[in-house]
Amino acid sequence: MLVQDKSQSDGGSDGSGDTYAFTNYLSTVDSEFKSKVGTSTTVKFPTGVGAEKNDGVSAAISQTDGAIGYVGLAYALSNELSMPLIENSAGSFPEPGVESVEAAADAVSKIGPNNEISLADLPSSAADAYPISTYTYVIVPTKSAKAPDLRRFLFWAVTKGQTYGPKLLFQPIPKPVLVVAEKTIAKIKS
Repeated sequence: MLVQDKSQSDGGSDGSGDTYAFTNYLSTVDSEFKSKVGTSTTVKFPTGVGAEKNDGVSAAISQTDGAIGYVGLAYALSNELSMPLIENSAGSFPEPGVESVEAAADAVSKIGPNNEISLADLPSSAADAYPISTYTYVIVPTKSAKAPDLRRFLFWAVTKGQTYGPKLLFQPIPKPVLVVAEKTIAKIKS
């Protein structure tokens, strides 16, 4: 049984990054999945049940024999969930964890015009990269009466704030992504 984050389809949410990472990988490796379900933060799976957010999905997986689901790495590790070995573009099956997610983030060679990044189809040189990985995103307005404060906070988050990530099982963003983030933050105006 597939356990999905049902908060991503409740109409009041901006979607689920975990849903995006999961469906992006499946769409990358399976054209039928791509055409029938697709890649998005909100999708309608043909089967399965929903649970609220990472905590709910983790609990449902833990309580259901044979369940397959998707949650953020920190939740999977803290709830001692079994995690699959997934084949990456290099033909390797890296163990899911902080190091293999960092290897995926470091292997990014292309950032799209709207800052979109896919970690599902990485170069074959990224043998240690776990293919169902993603970044944490912040969605903010490009115009705000508090633009200077917002820019200052976001700049702190992508620079000095990154030092808090590893304790929470989040790796710092790599330099190419930081450069793009800084340029995007500078576009926030009053």
